[in-house]
This record gives sequence, C-alpha cells and structure tokens, in this order.
Amino acid sequence: MAKAIISICLIFFIIMAVFCGLGKKNKDIKNGSELILRTLADDMDPAKRDSLIENMMVVLEKRLEVSGIKGAFVERLEDDKLLIGLPNVFIDSSLIKIIQSQGDLEFRLLETPVVAEQTMEKIDHYLRTAMDERASPVDTKGDKLAEILFSANLLPVPKEISSFCIREANVDKVQKILSLPEVQEIIPRGSEFLFSTGPEVFEGVDYDRIYLVKKKVLLAGETIEKINPTIDQFHNPQVEFVPKSDYRTDWSRVTGDNLGKPLAIVIDGRVESASTIQDRIIGPGRITMRRGATLADATNLANILRYGAYPVKVEVVDYSIIGNDTGH
Repeated sequence: MAKAIISICLIFFIIMAVFCGLGKKNKDIKNGSELILRTLADDMDPAKRDSLIENMMVVLEKRLEVSGIKGAFVERLEDDKLLIGLPNVFIDSSLIKIIQSQGDLEFRLLETPVVAEQTMEKIDHYLRTAMDERASPVDTKGDKLAEILFSANLLPVPKEISSFCIREANVDKVQKILSLPEVQEIIPRGSEFLFSTGPEVFEGVDYDRIYLVKKKVLLAGETIEKINPTIDQFHNPQVEFVPKSDYRTDWSRVTGDNLGKPLAIVIDGRVESASTIQDRIIGPGRITMRRGATLADATNLANILRYGAYPVKVEVVDYSIIGNDTGH
C-alpha cells in the first residue's frame, strides 16, 4: 500500500513538473534579442497542428541559419507560441520580416491596362455619384469632391503596366475606398487590387503602388529551387531561380502562352514587381525587385523563399532587446 502511494505521488510530481515547465525558456540570452511568435492554427486537429508547427520551426531555423545568425534557437512554448532567441543580434525591421513572412510566392498575370483604367473610372463615378446623393462614403475630413476621387489619390504611371502609384499621405484613404462593398462590386470578378511589398523611390520621393492582379495563380513557390540573390548588368538587384524538374513543362507552357504580358510576383499577398515576360522560361529565371530595392532586400527575399513557405500562419506578438535599454 505504501509503495502504491509513493508511486502515485511520484507520478503526480512528474506531471506537475512537466506542466509547470511549459512556457519556460530552456536557454537564456544575456545579450541580443528575443521574439515571441504565435501560430494561427487553433482550428486544426491537435495532431496535425503539432506536426505543422514542428515543420514550421524547421523552416524558421533554416531561415535564421542562412541569414548568418549564429546560435539562434527556436523553442516551443505553451498556447502554440514560439520563442526565437537571437544571441548578440539586435532585432530590426528587416529581421522581423524574415521571421514573420509567410513566404507564400505566387506568379499571377495583371489585368490589362484598359481594364485597369476602366475600373478606376468606374470607382470615380461611384464616388462622385455617392457624394452628390449623400454624405461621402469615405471619411474625407472636409476634403473637396475632386480630392476624394480614386484617381485624385494616384500618380500617373506608364500605361503598359496595370498599376497606380499612390501619394504616401493618401494610402489610408485609398485603402478605405477599396474596402467599400460597393467598390468591391466594381472590381472585375477574378481580379483584386494588391499593394506593393514596399515603397518605391521616384525622383527622390517614396510612394506606394497598387496593382490590379488576376486572382488565378499560374505558378507557385513550390515550383522553383536554387534561389539566390544577385544583380543584373545594370546593377539592379534580383533573385535568380531554376524551375524544378517536375515543373519545367509548366513553366515553359505558362511563359510561352503569355509572352509580352506582365507577370506579377506576389509574396504574401503583396506585389514585389510585375515584369513583362520576354521569353519562354525553360531554364533559369529571375525575380526582378521593385524600384528602390537593394541587394540586401533581394538577399532577404531569397532567404525567405529558399526553404519554402511556413505550413501555418504566424504573427509576432512581442519582442525584446536584451543588454540594451530598449524593450517592447
């Protein structure tokens, strides 16, 4: 009887020790950064979720390794959160992007310039009519009609590209316009407006860009390999790749059928660039970076894409800098 009680007590203490240990760090950093990631997989079957999170941790560890961060570690905490430790590294926006980016890469066609122009005119017509009939559907803060039109918030761009440049101060207003249900009905079925991955520089001024992109995914990130950053003959950054052997026929068919059309490079729902397809791709290809991007940007993108997308979505919920007065 006494032995049975002792055994039960030992089991109880072991369970409590394991339970209390959840969420505690196994490693401490004296100098560097720590981040907490939350995985967004609550609605999945527990066994499947555990497997996907483990796979995601492997991808994340490889991203950090290829980014040159020595001694980085990833630990799983309670509530499907992850702790990322970065010894002797102070976190910045580019590193957060490498860690948090889903890594979903899609190749899609743009809408034609004519359709893009017509869509803009139809949105303007709706806003003008709504302004005449009732209060503006957009919070204009006293702006005049001409200032709330969709086109009034844009800058001219070459007609051969189905995109529009946005004045930095008007990005929020454009987002509000595009989110209106009535405007969503105007946008052609099978297409959507997507923002660029980051600001572009023109004549020393930063601006954002939106593209009217077809929703159909022609090719995805899983079809490419041997991903490396480089620069072209004009010293512009780019990311080179090679189609995987199983997908070379697909790449040849898609690019051959769409010669002369702009192919959007969509990363996590944002457009990096949209270069015109010049030749049928049967060998090495390249991802052209947006205007103003640097070789460091191309390197970060290559590091994100090289090991594929995360199998689950994640978000940074907290981070702190250790050995420095700054903390978040």
